[in-house]
Amino acid sequence: MKSLENQGVEVTPAPYLPYAYGISGFNHILALDAFIKGQIVVQDVSSMLVAEVANPKKGDYVIDVCAAPGRQKAFTWVTKWKATELWMPEM
Repeated sequence: MKSLENQGVEVTPAPYLPYAYGISGFNHILALDAFIKGQIVVQDVSSMLVAEVANPKKGDYVIDVCAAPGRQKAFTWVTKWKATELWMPEM
């Protein structure tokens, strides 16, 4: 967050999730050092909530029937489904 603030970006807590933040006060995401370095990603809170609500446990089999290219899968895999078998067809 320090990198963002150093560039004049306003960082505010996002609703519902303690690890999500909103940012504002910048012209383009590609101009932010934190984005360029892969320290932040763009993710809508509503997509992040899917992993929280589903809350699968180790060994659960999950089929995402609405899979599409995007970061929701990666976010969900990293945060919730580390050891879960996951099938996500790209349709």
